Amino acid sequence: MNYSFHDLAAGDVIAAQDYYLQNAGSAVAKRFTNELDRVIQLLLVNPGFGTPAAKHRRSYPLKDFPFSLIYQIEGEQLRILVVRHQRQRPSFGSSRH
Repeated sequence: MNYSFHDLAAGDVIAAQDYYLQNAGSAVAKRFTNELDRVIQLLLVNPGFGTPAAKHRRSYPLKDFPFSLIYQIEGEQLRILVVRHQRQRPSFGSSRH
């Protein structure tokens, strides 16, 4: 199985990394990136782990960071649609496909 990011989801990641880099330092920004990578690898092996959501999507939280990956499975492709901060409105990114 492969994975890809929606263009705006890639922007979500960059914004989060920038926030941690600016406000918490490079070590925390690196921990965020490592956790994101860990969750992606986990979902590639076990794509059904996420909680079912609307529009055939699933959600999986990051450990130690207030973010969740919103994704869909498209054949052999894990498509990451949104990297959403848990305080953002639940509909954030709902129009992405």
